[in-house]
Amino acid sequence: RQRLEELQRAGELAIRRRQRRTKQAIIGSVVILLLVAVAMGFFALRQQRLTAIADAQQRGDDALQAADFNGAIEAYSEVIRLDDTVADAWAGLALAKLQHTPPDVSGAFGDLERSEALSPDGEKTQQARQLAHVQRAIERANAGSVTEALQDIGEAEKLAAPAEDVAAAKSAVSSAYLKLAEAAVVAKQPESALKELQEARTILPQSDQLSRVSQMIAEAFLDRADAS
Repeated sequence: RQRLEELQRAGELAIRRRQRRTKQAIIGSVVILLLVAVAMGFFALRQQRLTAIADAQQRGDDALQAADFNGAIEAYSEVIRLDDTVADAWAGLALAKLQHTPPDVSGAFGDLERSEALSPDGEKTQQARQLAHVQRAIERANAGSVTEALQDIGEAEKLAAPAEDVAAAKSAVSSAYLKLAEAAVVAKQPESALKELQEARTILPQSDQLSRVSQMIAEAFLDRADAS
């Protein structure tokens, strides 16, 4: 009888061990399944994010190409919100701001700095760098800061900016000099006006405005001669 009880206890112990091993195996399987599910979920989210970034970047490029600068700014900003290490998004944002009406030159230079830090030799970065100096030259010329504007034109030419863009900047600087010449004529200072006219002619040899201001200065000298 004692032997029977020992065998019974041994059997019960073996059953409990098998049950414990089965439970552990089930728990292990559940943990593995959970880890696989988490990994698959993470991968799916990552792919979804990458797809969203690519879609937004494409929308920005298409909008920029179509001269929809508001749309481009919105799309590139979405890319940056999802991933602020996409250099082309920063460069595209700068290009859109530079071509917007009115252009946001200061904001574009800030975006350009981020693009240059990520991809200094990228095609979009180079395009943005060229246009940024052209647009800042125009902005400075319109504000009467001709010396600074000329510095930007020099930078744009070093960067091989498109000739038509450089010409637009030079036209703005020439106009700024001619405005100074007109102001000198009004102030009865034809010598100063002539100096500003020569500066304008150096930058842009021919224009209707140049001819008009030349006539004004000539008349100012004649008036002085008559008065004397």
